[in-house]
Amino acid sequence: MSLWLAALVLVGAGSITFNASAKTLLQVGAPPQMRGRVVAIWSIGWMGGTVIGAPAVGAIAAARGPRIALLVGGLAAAGVGLIMLALPRSAAGRDSAGPGGVA
Repeated sequence: MSLWLAALVLVGAGSITFNASAKTLLQVGAPPQMRGRVVAIWSIGWMGGTVIGAPAVGAIAAARGPRIALLVGGLAAAGVGLIMLALPRSAAGRDSAGPGGVA
């Protein structure tokens, strides 16, 4: 039981660290006049993904079981990640400019 609790603490800490780091980098990299809009889009994507994905994963879990539902969700996430890696840097929104547009 203590191993599971330790793992849960580590996963929670990692999730909080990722979320805080991602939002910080997003705000630092956005022009000052666009920060509010950028954070709003981030929030829609972050929270809106659950609203879209949860019913789909729930339906798959009801029809095929939770293992298949987790597999489908993981494959979908990996697929999006691979697509983003394959896109040219400019199409994926990843150009060479650093924070504030400075190269």
